[in-house]
Amino acid sequence: MALEVIRTSGSLCEQVIETIQHALIGDFERHSWSVFMRNILEYSGQCVAAVNKLAYRMYLRRGGE
Repeated sequence: MALEVIRTSGSLCEQVIETIQHALIGDFERHSWSVFMRNILEYSGQCVAAVNKLAYRMYLRRGGE
């Protein structure tokens, strides 16, 4: 069950990244708050990497079932 929670968290992080990327593609590039959105994108990317790493470690602990 914990592994499923981690996978769901990773999926949600990826959805956040995708939403922000679509926003940045539009006219939002010209606004000063796009810098803030870029920071969110960077932190979200780190979140996905951390969640995926944790999920992989749990997978290995279970013997790669």
